[in-house]
Amino acid sequence: MEAHARWVAIVAGVVGAVVSAAFLLRDVVLAFDAGTVWNLPSWAGWITERPGALRATVAAVIAALVAIACLWGVVRLLRRPAPPVRKLNLGTEKEALLVDAATLDRFLGKALRRHIPEVDGAKVWLQRDEDEAYRARVTVDLGAACDVLSLHSRVLDLIRDELKRATGLDVARLDLAVERLNLRLKGGS
Repeated sequence: MEAHARWVAIVAGVVGAVVSAAFLLRDVVLAFDAGTVWNLPSWAGWITERPGALRATVAAVIAALVAIACLWGVVRLLRRPAPPVRKLNLGTEKEALLVDAATLDRFLGKALRRHIPEVDGAKVWLQRDEDEAYRARVTVDLGAACDVLSLHSRVLDLIRDELKRATGLDVARLDLAVERLNLRLKGGS
């Protein structure tokens, strides 16, 4: 959903910039030459020619819908991600078993460094989404160039396997970010 919010914000920004630039250009041309007549486009005449409640209402509703869509997109884009999980309750109804999530995060980071050769360093944060599903945010330092899409699937598989083995939990989503790419050149130029 965040990708849709980004596109809404981008389109709204570009449209706003183009419309603003057109009005600025019109005002500059009219200011320099008093003899220039620059009529409004024909579609704008429908709103401005004859006053009427219907025209004003339609214009207000359209402006309100565009503003709501832009605000919705910006809120979705800027919404903070869920905070990392601090404690995991892995017990049953009769017993309590609390595990510190930071320990589990470090365990998963070490597993990534151990099992995926391209990964030099990894940080993992478990989060819970609104629908109570677990999500992993992973940042990696890569020691070699690789296909990031295949890396994403390998990291997701490894995190799912290790988390399932250690806690019985499953990860519904993985957000992978490459923080650093450390290429080691061997001789030559």
